[in-house]
Amino acid sequence: MSNQHNHQKANSISDHEHQSIPLEETPSNSYEDEIPTDIQDIVPNISTSYKNFGRRILSRKNSSTVNIVNTLNPGQTTDGCLTCCSAPTCCPLLSICPCCGDAEYIRQKKKSSSYIYIRENSLEWNDPEIVIQPGVCCGIDPCLYDIQDKVQVVYFDDVVFDRLTDQTRYCNECRTCCFGGKGERIRMDAPTCFGCCQRGSSPCICIPFCCPKSLCPCILRFEIYVDDAQKGLYEIKKAREAALRKDLYNDNPNKKY
Repeated sequence: MSNQHNHQKANSISDHEHQSIPLEETPSNSYEDEIPTDIQDIVPNISTSYKNFGRRILSRKNSSTVNIVNTLNPGQTTDGCLTCCSAPTCCPLLSICPCCGDAEYIRQKKKSSSYIYIRENSLEWNDPEIVIQPGVCCGIDPCLYDIQDKVQVVYFDDVVFDRLTDQTRYCNECRTCCFGGKGERIRMDAPTCFGCCQRGSSPCICIPFCCPKSLCPCILRFEIYVDDAQKGLYEIKKAREAALRKDLYNDNPNKKY
């Protein structure tokens, strides 16, 4: 009898101690869930750059993205004083008349599609063109227009960066008021033969300087219309020099450009 009483007393004390000691709550997330899956969460400063040893300028600070260092304001198309109205939306073809400008939806879409990006290793810009919309008349609709992107990318080690100049026409503001314009012009080209010719792609590897690019599309010449040409020249040159001074983009960063 005494042993049974002592056993019940011991059990009651044990139950009391078990109830009085609070148990730690198990966290909702297990330890494995708290382990970061991305190594950058453990070591934030770890390098994830992409290196192209065949052509260093194509390397990137981040293997999955291309950094945009700066942007430039594209030049805006302005109608001349002879233009008194815009072509109607239902028939933008009327913009071929001297007194009619582009339809408003074409003007807005072209403006929204234009951009100039100074990237970490290159210059990228979009100068959209006006094209005919698809339709039922032989696959086109001759009365309706649309915008076609024309994106170009030139890397900072390209020879056309050897001469980067402001080629804005003389009396640009006055001539824009009278005849229309697209803003100020920056030209990138690669002269040769003491400046008399320019480099070109095969088969025309040397083209006279006077030849327009519309007749000689293989000529190595690029023109960008910006809001401020002098500011654009400064920003492009600064970004290019900064890139070529880094080991990531250049085998010889001590070389002067």
